[in-house]
Amino acid sequence: MLFLRVLCVLCGDPDRGSDPNDENRRDAEDAEEDWTMSASWSRERGVSEGSRGSDAPGPSSCYLPPMNVPAADAVLNRMAAAGYTVFRNGLHNLNLVGLRATPGTPNAFCDLICAVYYASTNDLRIDAFPATTKPGTYWLQNPSKVDGTAILMAGQHRGAFTFGKHKGAYECLVQKTPLPVRRDDDHDDVADPTKGVVQTGMFNIEIHHASDSHASTVVNKWSAGCQVLSDPHDFLNFMNLCRLSAQTYGTAFTYTLLDWPA
Repeated sequence: MLFLRVLCVLCGDPDRGSDPNDENRRDAEDAEEDWTMSASWSRERGVSEGSRGSDAPGPSSCYLPPMNVPAADAVLNRMAAAGYTVFRNGLHNLNLVGLRATPGTPNAFCDLICAVYYASTNDLRIDAFPATTKPGTYWLQNPSKVDGTAILMAGQHRGAFTFGKHKGAYECLVQKTPLPVRRDDDHDDVADPTKGVVQTGMFNIEIHHASDSHASTVVNKWSAGCQVLSDPHDFLNFMNLCRLSAQTYGTAFTYTLLDWPA
């Protein structure tokens, strides 16, 4: 059983790519975070394994955990109902799924990034990691593109990610094929994935973590369109699963992003 620490993180700006100013964001520390909290939790075979950790209070109920972890079958059934490919054959054949909280809390890690897979023949698991699938307030209000900040559109993105480096610093999943985004250009603090111009292209959208040292509680500059796990320790577990899966199924990963009731 895989235990997951629940805390928070932040993403990079997928549109800024090799812009040298982009590196400066990684040095920004979220000063709002005057508390930390750790908890361990997972859900396997649709049964909650509970949680453990400190009793430190948080500024929002969003942080513990961001949403109820659904049963593995519920996620796969939703994918199948939408006509998406579901990987059920073989062990550790990962269904990488983002669950976007609907509605969500602005600038908070209220989403989940999940790996749904068979660990053994009758052992269907869902390992769920607190994350954001939406940009933070900073980039919504200060977009790096005149068209607005990128919000990855819901849907199944086949073979869209592979292994690469996040700003040359650590291994993550990087964009491999063109992806569709909506451009949020109203400069408010709410990411709206249903409005704005639609663009498809290579926007340097990645699946990575926020701070290298701790879990983050607010998104702010950590996400400008990337899918970001809040805890670097969770991210290590996530990447270990991807590496294990790649040994059998290759290094191209399909990512399915679903709107999910909180």
